[in-house]
Amino acid sequence: MNRFMVSGILIVLSCCFASCGGGGTGPKPPGDLKPTISLSISPPVVGPGQVATLEWSSKDANSCVANGAWSGSRVASGTSAISQNSVGTFDYELECSGSGGSAAVSGTLTVTSSTITVEPQIFGTQMNPDQLGANLNIGFPDDSNPSYLPLWTSAGVGLFRWPGGILADYYHWETHTYGPCFPFPSPPSATSFDTWMDAIVKPLAANVAVTINYGTNTTCTGLADPTEAAAWVDHANNIKHYGVKYWTIGNEQYFSRDAATYANRVSSQFYPMMKAKDQGILVGVDMALGSGTFDAGSDTWDPIVLANAKYDFVEMHYYPEHNNEDDDTALLTTWSDQVATNFSTAKSLLAASGHANTPIFLGEFDRDSGGSTGSPGHESVAIVNALFNAIVVGEAINAGVKMTATWTGIDLCWPDSLSAPVSSAYGFQNYGSWGLFAAGGSGFSISCIDKGAPQGNPFPKARAFQILHQYVIPGERTIQVTSADNSVRAYCATNGDGYSLLLVNTDPSSTHIVPVTLQNASKTLFTATTLSYGKREYDQSANGVWAGATSGTIGRVGSLFDVSSPPWSLTLVKLQ
Repeated sequence: MNRFMVSGILIVLSCCFASCGGGGTGPKPPGDLKPTISLSISPPVVGPGQVATLEWSSKDANSCVANGAWSGSRVASGTSAISQNSVGTFDYELECSGSGGSAAVSGTLTVTSSTITVEPQIFGTQMNPDQLGANLNIGFPDDSNPSYLPLWTSAGVGLFRWPGGILADYYHWETHTYGPCFPFPSPPSATSFDTWMDAIVKPLAANVAVTINYGTNTTCTGLADPTEAAAWVDHANNIKHYGVKYWTIGNEQYFSRDAATYANRVSSQFYPMMKAKDQGILVGVDMALGSGTFDAGSDTWDPIVLANAKYDFVEMHYYPEHNNEDDDTALLTTWSDQVATNFSTAKSLLAASGHANTPIFLGEFDRDSGGSTGSPGHESVAIVNALFNAIVVGEAINAGVKMTATWTGIDLCWPDSLSAPVSSAYGFQNYGSWGLFAAGGSGFSISCIDKGAPQGNPFPKARAFQILHQYVIPGERTIQVTSADNSVRAYCATNGDGYSLLLVNTDPSSTHIVPVTLQNASKTLFTATTLSYGKREYDQSANGVWAGATSGTIGRVGSLFDVSSPPWSLTLVKLQ
């Protein structure tokens, strides 16, 4: 029985006497009927010292006596406020007597200490659609495939970073080509900027974060020409009226460029020339912390760039693991903690450079930046990566980060054999993919379809985003929540006149029954429902089934209730 249904709720004891033929006894007169009693406790689960209401009624009874966790004579019908100061289960018994005999009934009050404590009166940041974003790689025709529109909607993707990582520093938007020094063919015509905007961005009313080419000019004889960037702003916002807001100068320039040169060129050329075309855009610069280094003391890029460049936001990246040398436990503990530290350190660096409160864009993130050939392993399509992505988004929102974009939205499926060493992380597949969704195409070595993942297949990371989509509701605000369970991370936000509670169980083998307390909530009773995706659902992929989230109902709950959090899972509890 569901522990939230009290034993004894509306327990009715009655006895009916049937008459028999011959000399048997006839029905008892009305005054001689055996008593009937009903008793209920609401809510049935509370914390120490919290009050529940016990309600009872009886019929055909002259007197009632309380036993068990309460005592004394009671009237035939009534209510009583009850509470206990210690943890345990407490039986409230009631016996009533009348001329027809006596009857007894009991109800149970469960008192439990809280593991998750929600404080709805302590507000955090306001959420927005840019906090659920994805990168796109213009090499994939499916980037402009309208059949993916329902998938983007299901995952709540409100921001696209374009044209995709390292490609950006070789990409020339006017000709939709790469420079001659880039070792791959030009991108497909389907992913040209205007074609993509019309096919995907405009129907979704999504926002776009463009990464400007800083690295190469059209002949690959020097750094990019800032007039090319300014012309792109002019085309996008003055000619086409797309309203593209975010523009970052270059991708991960801290790995290969001189910081002082970068800061000077941004300030004297890119920033003023782009702003001259549209004063309303926001221009961002690359921040090494979180990607190039986690240690501010050894950071030789950020102190120079942040102090000398002109910018409206900074862009950080986060890949804590490398070369497919993965540790599931470390990812969900050490590296999940690290991302919050990175945001805090970034804010300190910005403040030290005179740019306090500058917005942060987490422009790329995933667990592993790839193996020796730059391709992902099977850890990327396993359950732990889904949980990690959810944690990163939750921590980013709590830190007030305005924009995030996972790497990446659509990807092919890369065999583990392409990139040594093969990851030892948990998973059933022999290939990896950074995508939320599988790209189409067959008959080649990195085809997802040929590996049993159909076009548009939601990988576990997409399942996490589908749950996050119901948590990250634009206009709602985070609220303070703490967890005393070291294996369960908790995030909470307002949801209309109720709340959304997001739990991440990082324990690979055990279900955690998590007591939750709402302090000073907006209502006394809520209807609680759940949506959960975890190891249980992912493991079905071993048999070729990519299952979705599992929904459930807890029922009517008060200010204290229990949630079942399965092994390695993401669970959203809606309280309405």
